[in-house]
Amino acid sequence: MAEDAGGEPSAAQWPLIHRAAGLTVQLEQLEARVASGEEVDVLQFTNLTNALVRVLRTLGLDRRARVIAPEAAPVIDLHAKAVRASDHG
Repeated sequence: MAEDAGGEPSAAQWPLIHRAAGLTVQLEQLEARVASGEEVDVLQFTNLTNALVRVLRTLGLDRRARVIAPEAAPVIDLHAKAVRASDHG
Protein backbone atom coordinates (compact mmCIF):
# COMPACT_ATOMS: atom_id res chain seq x y z
CA MET A 1 0.00 0.00 0.00
CA ALA A 2 2.92 2.31 0.66
CA GLU A 3 4.07 1.88 -2.93
CA ASP A 4 0.54 2.47 -4.19
CA ALA A 5 0.42 5.66 -2.13
CA GLY A 6 3.40 7.01 -4.03
CA GLY A 7 6.33 5.03 -2.65
CA GLU A 8 7.29 7.54 0.04
CA PRO A 9 4.25 8.00 2.28
CA SER A 10 4.12 11.09 4.45
CA ALA A 11 3.87 10.94 8.22
CA ALA A 12 0.15 11.59 7.85
CA GLN A 13 -0.28 8.73 5.38
CA TRP A 14 1.40 6.04 7.51
CA PRO A 15 -1.41 5.77 10.09
CA LEU A 16 -3.91 5.46 7.25
CA ILE A 17 -1.84 2.71 5.63
CA HIS A 18 -1.75 0.87 8.97
CA ARG A 19 -5.53 1.26 9.34
CA ALA A 20 -6.07 -0.02 5.81
CA ALA A 21 -3.87 -3.03 6.51
CA GLY A 22 -5.73 -3.81 9.74
CA LEU A 23 -9.10 -3.52 8.06
CA THR A 24 -7.88 -5.73 5.22
CA VAL A 25 -6.81 -8.44 7.67
CA GLN A 26 -10.19 -8.36 9.40
CA LEU A 27 -12.00 -8.61 6.07
CA GLU A 28 -9.77 -11.48 4.92
CA GLN A 29 -10.58 -13.35 8.13
CA LEU A 30 -14.30 -12.89 7.55
CA GLU A 31 -13.96 -13.97 3.93
CA ALA A 32 -12.07 -17.09 5.01
CA ARG A 33 -14.95 -17.93 7.34
CA VAL A 34 -17.42 -17.51 4.48
CA ALA A 35 -15.25 -19.69 2.23
CA SER A 36 -15.32 -22.43 4.85
CA GLY A 37 -19.10 -22.32 5.01
CA GLU A 38 -19.53 -20.28 8.19
CA GLU A 39 -21.98 -17.46 8.52
CA VAL A 40 -20.67 -13.99 9.23
CA ASP A 41 -22.25 -10.76 10.40
CA VAL A 42 -23.11 -9.01 7.12
CA LEU A 43 -23.41 -5.63 8.86
CA GLN A 44 -19.90 -6.01 10.31
CA PHE A 45 -18.53 -7.03 6.92
CA THR A 46 -20.24 -4.09 5.23
CA ASN A 47 -19.04 -1.60 7.85
CA LEU A 48 -15.45 -2.86 7.59
CA THR A 49 -15.59 -2.71 3.80
CA ASN A 50 -16.97 0.82 3.82
CA ALA A 51 -14.31 1.93 6.32
CA LEU A 52 -11.58 0.40 4.16
CA VAL A 53 -12.92 2.13 1.04
CA ARG A 54 -12.94 5.49 2.85
CA VAL A 55 -9.36 5.04 4.09
CA LEU A 56 -8.14 3.97 0.64
CA ARG A 57 -9.87 6.91 -1.01
CA THR A 58 -8.33 9.26 1.53
CA LEU A 59 -4.95 7.82 0.57
CA GLY A 60 -5.82 8.37 -3.09
CA LEU A 61 -6.10 4.67 -3.86
CA ASP A 62 -9.47 4.50 -5.57
CA ARG A 63 -10.53 1.07 -6.73
CA ARG A 64 -10.44 0.51 -10.45
CA ALA A 65 -12.13 -2.38 -12.18
CA ARG A 66 -9.83 -4.63 -14.13
CA VAL A 67 -10.22 -7.67 -16.30
CA ILE A 68 -8.91 -10.89 -14.77
CA ALA A 69 -7.29 -12.97 -17.47
CA PRO A 70 -8.52 -16.57 -17.78
CA GLU A 71 -5.02 -17.83 -16.98
CA ALA A 72 -5.30 -16.15 -13.54
CA ALA A 73 -8.21 -18.39 -12.53
CA PRO A 74 -5.99 -21.30 -11.36
CA VAL A 75 -4.07 -18.92 -9.10
CA ILE A 76 -7.30 -17.60 -7.61
CA ASP A 77 -8.57 -21.17 -7.12
CA LEU A 78 -5.32 -22.16 -5.39
CA HIS A 79 -5.61 -19.16 -3.07
CA ALA A 80 -9.19 -20.06 -2.14
CA LYS A 81 -8.16 -23.68 -1.52
CA ALA A 82 -5.26 -22.56 0.70
CA VAL A 83 -7.55 -20.28 2.71
CA ARG A 84 -10.02 -23.12 3.28
CA ALA A 85 -7.21 -25.51 4.24
CA SER A 86 -5.72 -23.06 6.74
CA ASP A 87 -9.05 -22.81 8.55
CA HIS A 88 -9.26 -26.56 8.94
CA GLY A 89 -5.60 -27.21 9.71
